[in-house]
Amino acid sequence: MNEVAFEKIEGEAVISNGMSWSRVERKALHAPLSNHMYPSVEAAITSCSSNKRCRGITRWHNNRYQLFGDSRTRNHGNAVSYIKGSPVTVAEGKYWTSLPGYKFEVQGNRRFKTVSDAMTACIESFKKNMGSGRTYCVGVMKMGENVYFMGKSLALIEETSTTTWI
Repeated sequence: MNEVAFEKIEGEAVISNGMSWSRVERKALHAPLSNHMYPSVEAAITSCSSNKRCRGITRWHNNRYQLFGDSRTRNHGNAVSYIKGSPVTVAEGKYWTSLPGYKFEVQGNRRFKTVSDAMTACIESFKKNMGSGRTYCVGVMKMGENVYFMGKSLALIEETSTTTWI
């Protein structure tokens, strides 16, 4: 059985309200959450970001924005859609995608008290060891209250009590 796991969508990504959003031209989303129209992309993204059922927004020809519960797209000449992605954190000038409920193999035994400290050390490890044949950090993992580790493998394992940033 040949199923498509994902579809490449042409467009651009934007970061807003701590989330990544894929912007696609001439596409509308499926399953409106209501008939309510928002006057700006900022207002719609703010509302969608806090709504667990919302999967994206569509701007219609009248420059009004509507929330949708399905991220599948359909052709629509004048529409522009923004599809909600993953939570994003910015640290040390880098964008980190948050993956709640996943962990990976820990690099070393060095513990950090803040996610920011762990991300800074991860970037330094990457810069120092990339291309050297040595193991380098590929992300950060939260293992408990104020306990963060660097990760060395992108082989993710489900673990409900952790959050990973890559």
